[in-house]
Amino acid sequence: VAGIRYNDRNQGFFRCGGQGKRCKQPARSANGLERAAVLGLGLLASDNDLQAAIRYQLSTHKRAENPSAPSNTSVIASLQKKQRKLLDLHYGDQIDAETFAAEHRHIVAQIRTLQDEADEATREESRREVALDKFDQVAEVLANFDVQRIWDNATPTERWTLVKDLVDSVCIYPDRLTVQVAGAPPFIVDLSEVGLKKGGITVVSEARREPSR
Repeated sequence: VAGIRYNDRNQGFFRCGGQGKRCKQPARSANGLERAAVLGLGLLASDNDLQAAIRYQLSTHKRAENPSAPSNTSVIASLQKKQRKLLDLHYGDQIDAETFAAEHRHIVAQIRTLQDEADEATREESRREVALDKFDQVAEVLANFDVQRIWDNATPTERWTLVKDLVDSVCIYPDRLTVQVAGAPPFIVDLSEVGLKKGGITVVSEARREPSR
């Protein structure tokens, strides 16, 4: 997580708390990161092919089913049937207690593992459905206004609200940035696209003292 700092000319920049220690990345202009956020929002708003590709990716779970493979539910049902038969054998004194206990533990462990997998698959499907719905909402919002024009005319507080509500993160790497708009996969942004360079910061326009991400 990067923190914002200001130099003696009141220019804002972000840098890692471990800069000069475990982190060797240079500071990055706050303006540059803000431009990256606006670039990501504008790209998502205007590129219909990109929106379609994102929807396709987010709906992968709907196409991933393999009807020929037994579902966890059917396998669990089969194991439970086997568990009941084992119990009948035990009650009928047809197997000793030690064998019953070992087989029972094995079956219970299998059922628990399969149930955990099924529960996780259900949660993941639910997360993807929520992500797809959220993406559609954000895409609809972005389609109805000019991000760059609004940004240029917004107050610092309004800019911060726009970023906070629509941008999940801007991640800093030595040779690139990634911008993740709410509900969408991250975009790769080249440093030169937003006035930054690999060796450090390049101030393209006057920085404002305002909260940034």
